[in-house]
Amino acid sequence: MSENLLPSLSAPYEVPKAAIDHFAEKGWVRLDGLLSSDEIEAYRPVVEDVAPRARFDNRPLEDRDTFGRAFLQLGHLRFLDLRLQALYSCVRFARVASELLDVDAVRAYHDQALYKEPGGGLTPWHQAQFYSPIDTADTVTMWMPIHDVTPEMGVLQVASGSHRFGSMGDFHMSDESHTALGRIVEDMKLEISPRESFKAGDAILFRGWTFASETENRSDEMRRVITMVYYADGARLGRLDHPVRMLARDTFFPRGQAGDFAASGSTPVVWRRPVG
Repeated sequence: MSENLLPSLSAPYEVPKAAIDHFAEKGWVRLDGLLSSDEIEAYRPVVEDVAPRARFDNRPLEDRDTFGRAFLQLGHLRFLDLRLQALYSCVRFARVASELLDVDAVRAYHDQALYKEPGGGLTPWHQAQFYSPIDTADTVTMWMPIHDVTPEMGVLQVASGSHRFGSMGDFHMSDESHTALGRIVEDMKLEISPRESFKAGDAILFRGWTFASETENRSDEMRRVITMVYYADGARLGRLDHPVRMLARDTFFPRGQAGDFAASGSTPVVWRRPVG
């Protein structure tokens, strides 16, 4: 497919005020039809062509730990194929992120595909922001299936209000994180987003400190999702005291130090609110 045939994805998505309010209160929101069926049909083959190139764990499912059984993590697809730069630098997604965060401009940060194999296990409760070296709470992750997904295939679940707790510690996604954060969800009686079906192009967007998990894939089909992370322009690098944050720094902000602006050619400003 020619890059020129791919939709630009520049047309705005009108976010209802109720959705913005829900995001502010709960730390997450579901937005249906963020990509149209035609747009998904254009980009799905590209994602499915590129994603397998990013696979690094070829062990059988039964030989992996809890993290490895949760999904195949297929990261940085835009670095592998220029056709996906348009998806990564999508003005529509970035504008939505800016409106939800109520900030003037956002930078694109991380992109990946998450493939959950048939028989794939649950994704443990975790905080995505743990993996980031960026010192801001103004981050948003977009989780979007590129095909129709039922609850049996493994859907995202988020704990409402958990973003207000901030960092709960250096919990790598694991049995430990699932137990520790799950206990907080239970003790605090946090509302969990419902297990619902998704059409291709529907999305959940959530703040970086929001507790997130996924259910198991009990179907016989590979569940295929893309995720993208955006953050407020002007943020700085924070703690570089953990290997995962050091790795992220080296990937996106080479030679950056704590206190430096979190800005590089790999994290462009994708949307800036017009002046006036």
